[in-house]
Amino acid sequence: MINEGGDFLRSKPPLKMRLDVKSVGGYSSRSGAKTDPNQLLDNDADRDLFLTLKSLRTSIAKENNVPPYVVFHDKTLIEMILKKPSNLNEMSHIPGVGQSKLEKYGQAFLDCF
Repeated sequence: MINEGGDFLRSKPPLKMRLDVKSVGGYSSRSGAKTDPNQLLDNDADRDLFLTLKSLRTSIAKENNVPPYVVFHDKTLIEMILKKPSNLNEMSHIPGVGQSKLEKYGQAFLDCF
C-alpha cells in the first residue's frame, strides 16, 4: 500500500478525469474559455450593443493606459446586455462590476442603453 503512488508513477497507466462545466450568469463557461457573443446574444440589436460597449471599453482603456479587460471583461459586457440595467444600483448587481468600477465607468456604460 505504501508504494502504490510510486508504482503508479512508474507504470504511467492512462488516467481519466471528468471535467464539470460550471454555469456562470446564465451561460456555460469554463475558466479561460472564450466568450462568443454571437452565440449568447439573441438578436442583431444586442450584438450591435455589444460592439458599442466594446468600443467604449477600448476608449476608456486607452485613456487610462490599461488593457480593455481591466475595465470590464467580455462576460461582464454580455451580462450588462442580458440584464439591461437602467440605473447604477441595477448595474452594481452584475458580476464583474464592483464599487470602484461602478463609480469610474458605470454611468458611461449606462448611457449606451
